[in-house]
Amino acid sequence: SRSVRNDVFTRDEKIHKREAWAILLDASRSIKTSAPEVKKVAVCLAEVAKDLIPAHNLWGMFAFNKSFIVLKDFNEHYSFETKARIGGLSQSDATFLPDAMLVCSRALGLLPVEPKILMIVSDGYPVGYRNIEKELVRKVYKIAKSGILMFGIGIKNPLIREYFTANCVLLEPYEMMKF
Repeated sequence: SRSVRNDVFTRDEKIHKREAWAILLDASRSIKTSAPEVKKVAVCLAEVAKDLIPAHNLWGMFAFNKSFIVLKDFNEHYSFETKARIGGLSQSDATFLPDAMLVCSRALGLLPVEPKILMIVSDGYPVGYRNIEKELVRKVYKIAKSGILMFGIGIKNPLIREYFTANCVLLEPYEMMKF
């Protein structure tokens, strides 16, 4: 063709774009007062992921405190059982954010697509062992160096901005529509 149009190729690229998401939710004692907001943000992100990423095995949702909790594994469909796990999430114990991020990034790193995005929903207070703040900074640097993109969502607390370059702070879940 002698046409200078290239929009056909652009459309095709958008249709075939694939990415992987890991959504990591804070389920620690420090965020207990914001638990309803965390659940609402989780449901919102899960519904967006379900619609935006048609392949069920390219997104997962996890939670953390002193344990790592699987809400939706990469290998399962988003189902009523998954929704029940999100609804039944309770907050307790310490905030082992750096450790949870590392586990999540390793699972995300095994997926054969680019880009890989790790979304962290937290109040930004890592607690659990000595020098955990420094460990969080090291893990953020290590994960970013591996090529995984990170986005911090602060629940009612701007402290998340200290750790994640790409971030937003939500006072209520409805503010997500702005971003």
